[in-house]
Amino acid sequence: MTKLLVANLKSNYKKEEILKLVEYLDNIDISNNIIICPSSIYLPYFNIEKYDVGIQNISMFQEGAYTGEIAASQAKSLGIKYAIIGHYERRKYFHEDNKILKEKINRCLES
Repeated sequence: MTKLLVANLKSNYKKEEILKLVEYLDNIDISNNIIICPSSIYLPYFNIEKYDVGIQNISMFQEGAYTGEIAASQAKSLGIKYAIIGHYERRKYFHEDNKILKEKINRCLES
């Protein structure tokens, strides 16, 4: 089994800090086993050809009128192959239960 190191950047960084991080990442050799998961608004700043990038959350719904949600197909269209699903904070603060997690997993598998 391959081990992965996932860097969940959460909601802690502002644009200036993201730009510094991206510059740093672009100047080092990163192994294939590292995945950077920034806030969704910063995804376009990261170089998905140089290292793996993941998304911090994914919608349980397919594409549609779901304001603020990010469909798995949208993430895939950006070349993103990884999503954090079932994170403690999503379960605690947003009350995501196993039924919701199952739908999110299904959406990812479909894409």
